Amino acid sequence: MAGVGRPARTWPVGRALHGIGPRQAAVLRDYGIHSIGLLATAAPETVQRLLGGRAGRQAADRARGIDPRPVVPRTLPATATATVRRAFDRHVLDGAETRAALLDVVVRLGLCCAAASRWPVR
Repeated sequence: MAGVGRPARTWPVGRALHGIGPRQAAVLRDYGIHSIGLLATAAPETVQRLLGGRAGRQAADRARGIDPRPVVPRTLPATATATVRRAFDRHVLDGAETRAALLDVVVRLGLCCAAASRWPVR
């Protein structure tokens, strides 16, 4: 999880965007593109000129959330479990309050999973 609590557009391109290595990240930083959001707003032609045709196209697309590769789910080890609980002390019908509680549970679960994995939370 590249940046729990921070919008993805602020994440650094070199660590958070698959396919961008240290050299390509350095080229983008030299040009002033240091976050995924800035890469997403850059013209695709500019990114292609900086990184090369195919690599530039892929980087620009991925920064915009476009990735045609199929998602292949992996099975988790039988011993991998994570539980986060949240109980209300009364019935709650307020949508904002339930969304806030759900978001809190999701963030805590993500932190729990990140702590159990080899990927550090930034």
